[in-house]
Amino acid sequence: MYKLLLLPLIAGCLGGDVSITPTKTDDDGDGYTIEVDCDDSHTTVNPDATEVCDGLDNNCNDLVDDDASDAVPWFADNDGDLYGDPAQSNTACTAPAGFVADNTDCDDNEVRAYPGNPELCDGVDNDCNGPIDDDPSDTISVYTDADGDGFGDDDTEILACEVDTGQSEQSGDCDDNTAAIHPGAPETDCSDPTDYNCDGSVTYDDRDADGSPACEDCDDNNNTINPTATEICNDLDDDCDGDIDDNDSSLSGAPTWYRDPDGDGYSDGTGPSATQCDAPVGYSSSLGDCNDYNPTVNPGST
Repeated sequence: MYKLLLLPLIAGCLGGDVSITPTKTDDDGDGYTIEVDCDDSHTTVNPDATEVCDGLDNNCNDLVDDDASDAVPWFADNDGDLYGDPAQSNTACTAPAGFVADNTDCDDNEVRAYPGNPELCDGVDNDCNGPIDDDPSDTISVYTDADGDGFGDDDTEILACEVDTGQSEQSGDCDDNTAAIHPGAPETDCSDPTDYNCDGSVTYDDRDADGSPACEDCDDNNNTINPTATEICNDLDDDCDGDIDDNDSSLSGAPTWYRDPDGDGYSDGTGPSATQCDAPVGYSSSLGDCNDYNPTVNPGST
């Protein structure tokens, strides 16, 4: 009974009503209580915070990393060469799809054009330095061909991307004002002192001393090649008739090849044979096979 009277007595002694003020919670200590703070576990999150790139809704506007103060520009990379278009940018915390940090691409629709790319002969400013096809790495040597015979003057060599009119990739013309004079030109008139084929010899000059004048010799630097030579198997036109090896009916000394059914490199000598420079498929020049249908049986076996 005495305990029940204690509280009214204390209140009466204090002279009036007693009220208790509730305490408001601010767990992260940022000055904003849980009633207004959208995340009371981070000091960087409250209604007056600055939005930054941290994956949080810093200013409590229900958007994450929107208009972040530390966002950076990203640039469109339409051609996928990892170099961006300076005229197309997007400021964000992370790179949007199809955007990169670089902004030095000179043509973002051409994958062959970006800074540092080697310049080529392709009509594109590959290295983004302004000029097109300047100092490319894949040039060819061209020569002035004044007489239009397909051969140019050695002294006129330049490097270019393509052959223009009045030029040729072939050099060696010893008279670029006369179309009849160029490497490989015929010299059929032995009384004409002109060096038509630009080999350095004329009329009856015989540089290789094989007895055939230069105007009749198809190679006056090789004394085994001349119109009186015998055609042999060597991939050369030995007799200067325009035909080489097996294509020349005057071929001499070609080996004979015999049918080799088991393909062991030996033939028994029966069946068809062929006399020519190169072996036909399934033929051999070695004889002595005693069983031409068993590749393990031949003169070279153990």
